[in-house]
Amino acid sequence: MFDLRKLRQFIAVAEELHFGRAAIRLHMSQPPLSRSIHQIEKDLEVELFIRHPHGVELTNEGEVFLNEARNILLSVERAYERTLQAKRGEIGRLVIGYQGSTVFDLLPRLIARFKQAHPQAQIELHNMNKNQQLLNLRNHSIHIGIIRHVNDEPGITTHTIAKEPIYVAVSDSHSLVKTKSLAMKSLAAEALIVFPKANRPSFADQTIAECRKAGFVPNIVQETEDVISALVLVSVGLGVALVPHSACNIKIPDVTFIPLSNPKFYAELCCIHLTERRAPVLEAFLQIIQDSSQ
Repeated sequence: MFDLRKLRQFIAVAEELHFGRAAIRLHMSQPPLSRSIHQIEKDLEVELFIRHPHGVELTNEGEVFLNEARNILLSVERAYERTLQAKRGEIGRLVIGYQGSTVFDLLPRLIARFKQAHPQAQIELHNMNKNQQLLNLRNHSIHIGIIRHVNDEPGITTHTIAKEPIYVAVSDSHSLVKTKSLAMKSLAAEALIVFPKANRPSFADQTIAECRKAGFVPNIVQETEDVISALVLVSVGLGVALVPHSACNIKIPDVTFIPLSNPKFYAELCCIHLTERRAPVLEAFLQIIQDSSQ
């Protein structure tokens, strides 16, 4: 088994075709260099060089060995560089859990910035609710979750990454469709569709609380699994829905989005990850999130 030092010594002699010049290049004396090459030839049981009074030339076996030695050193150098890239989070696989309308606005922008900074990194996206995200974080199936509502959880770090304004989704046939903005109290008489109905507390509970703050008990006619289901019901005139701004990017026919004139009501978007055991690729993505929020 040859060590890398001997391979570099052989390559230097093969490129210089002279032991003296190779020794100067390697910052060593000529005798130990000659002994090293002789040892390689002894181990291989071949002659790598034809010696002349004024230099050397490669044998056929030497030509083959030179090509392989160069490939070995290139592979080792690549292994070092790839390992350092992984340490910096520049390569590797980042697995993200997300829920709801986040995939229609902020998340694609974050991923685009991350890929621009780290083009060799791989991204996996998995649509999962809050409980599923927490479970998959703990069993290390995902690195990070993008979510709206989460209680304090042991071993989980939460960062607020955005605060989205709220819009009212109405059908194109609704009497309010031409309104430029709506106050919460104007929805008191409306049939309201809320989401999600599972994994409470959620945006649905926030919507109900804001209605009560505005002085009325909401007339909830339907609780849906997600924002897309809510917008489908809105499109056929079964009610109106309060949605985060990112939901306005969801293209469902016959739905119009009207801004809500209540600056204190917004949908908070968070990322969650394990407090410990943070992979370099996650650290790199968290840096993108931090830079984007500034």
